[in-house]
Amino acid sequence: MKRIQTLGIGLAASLSFATSAVQAQDVYTLSMSSMLPAVTTHHRMVLEPWAAMLKEESGGRLEVEIFPGASLCKPTEQYDCVEAGLADIAYGVPGWSPNRFPRTSVVELPFLFKSAETGSRILAELWDDYISADYGDVQVLTMNVHPSGQINTSKVPVRTIEDLQGLSIRTPTAVTGDVMDLLGATKVGMPSNEVYQAMSQGTIDGFVVNYEGIVSFKLEEVTQYHTEVSMYSTVFALWMNKDSLSGLPEDLQALILESTAPGSGYWSEIAALWDGNDQNARQALVDLGHEIITLEDDEMARWRDATNPIYETWIADMEAAGVSDAADIVAAARAVVEDAGETQ
Repeated sequence: MKRIQTLGIGLAASLSFATSAVQAQDVYTLSMSSMLPAVTTHHRMVLEPWAAMLKEESGGRLEVEIFPGASLCKPTEQYDCVEAGLADIAYGVPGWSPNRFPRTSVVELPFLFKSAETGSRILAELWDDYISADYGDVQVLTMNVHPSGQINTSKVPVRTIEDLQGLSIRTPTAVTGDVMDLLGATKVGMPSNEVYQAMSQGTIDGFVVNYEGIVSFKLEEVTQYHTEVSMYSTVFALWMNKDSLSGLPEDLQALILESTAPGSGYWSEIAALWDGNDQNARQALVDLGHEIITLEDDEMARWRDATNPIYETWIADMEAAGVSDAADIVAAARAVVEDAGETQ
């Protein structure tokens, strides 16, 4: 964190005399490391506006210098970067530090929620009682998930579990790979930028991603069917170094913390932007003549029953790692989803 001494000049005048006073004012500049390129929606619609708000609300005393595109720290090292103080603030993915944030991973379980807003609401509402225990070394500013990922195919529409049998599906996470194993499909791991070619050549039959991801990678050109099953999501977080925070004047600390508090509604507000972008992408696919497939309730129940071992394993693994209330975390997450009306 850089503190810069600047001069503010105040002028006063009266009928009989004129005086001038010089006051010193500290300007605090925080560095933010982000894994996202500057062209991404989240950078333009969330990170930059938040930094601009801090500057405006602080009267110019607080500035955030953003280093996008992992130009300051590697994508997988954002948490370590901010913990070590190499950056004052960092934006990254908790899941890229395996086994480090066990409670947070509850929102990565399959078929749990549909929208990013509800997934982010889970994180916010479970923060005090559960999730915060994962983060003693840094100050968490925001946590969000992206809209749930769907199954996307080119030739075979997936309407039942049987339709998945033998299909090769690219999976973005270990959990989605486990889901495919249980549903009878063949999981395939590959970087997202290789999916287009693999679909074009028929190397894979489909892939799992949200609608915005389809449009971002132009995958609408190699797909036709989209099965809405809310298969997975990923957590993203904005962290701050605790020393960097405590080194600020109290009013600036309060400005940062109050604007990002779990109870402020800001986490869900960010997620709602993601949901809007995802629905715009969905509509673009519909306009192209793609088929959106929604499973019947009894069929969705079959998918949930078939993959329930993933929940059982998650709870057992958490308990083995010392998270004794893992079953309570799952129950609390499901209660939030039910209250939001998104239970599948």
